[in-house]
Amino acid sequence: MLDGLAGQASHIRQNMSLVIVAAATPEQLRDLAKDRGWTGLELLSAQDTTYQSDYHAEAPDGAQLPMMNVFRKTLDGMHHFWGPSCFLPDLKVIRGMSISCGRCGTCWI
Repeated sequence: MLDGLAGQASHIRQNMSLVIVAAATPEQLRDLAKDRGWTGLELLSAQDTTYQSDYHAEAPDGAQLPMMNVFRKTLDGMHHFWGPSCFLPDLKVIRGMSISCGRCGTCWI
């Protein structure tokens, strides 16, 4: 998935910000980006933070889950706007958007 985003990042950034957050250390992310040739992706480490669990990208046992979150900047600041219900089975519609998820965790909106 990130290989595809790496190629599209410059186009995406024409209309919005794009940041990839992972539980890995900054060094691991830097090495991975170098090995994969990801020059256009901004990778941030969530190491030693609660970001992954706060935004449903980490299971209770610490396993990392694929997740996409949308934040919106308003006059009041930055706010969480949307996140898919892939790992929240009781939710079928979020903000009027139907969500369908495949077994691999990929979400189609």
